[in-house]
Amino acid sequence: MPRLASEALSIGGRRVEAGQRAAVAFGPANRDPVAFDRPHQLTVDRHPNPHLSFGRGIHHCLGAQLMRLELHAALEAILHGLPDPTLAVNEQQLTWSASHTIRGLSQLPLTWTPPNRRRARMPG
Repeated sequence: MPRLASEALSIGGRRVEAGQRAAVAFGPANRDPVAFDRPHQLTVDRHPNPHLSFGRGIHHCLGAQLMRLELHAALEAILHGLPDPTLAVNEQQLTWSASHTIRGLSQLPLTWTPPNRRRARMPG
């Protein structure tokens, strides 16, 4: 998402002149160890959480609240809808999107083990 500098400034030791285009990389910004404690760990209750995922100010995403509601509904279904859920992820099966601006999974293959299979014992 390129931006046009309205005035000359320095960012991260680099000079940007007035009128020059600069690209904003939101993915790395949301993993900045200066802004976030444990930046590479998913922490849903992080506070404060100054992420840039939905933009800021007049550029704030109109669909941000809908996305939060959808995520809440999905997590509720997984965490409270499944009896005693045991979910697992095989990290070798993860495929990341090819985008250079947003880091995300192409898919998230989960394995769920029902409670009756975990507690079953072999006769013996």
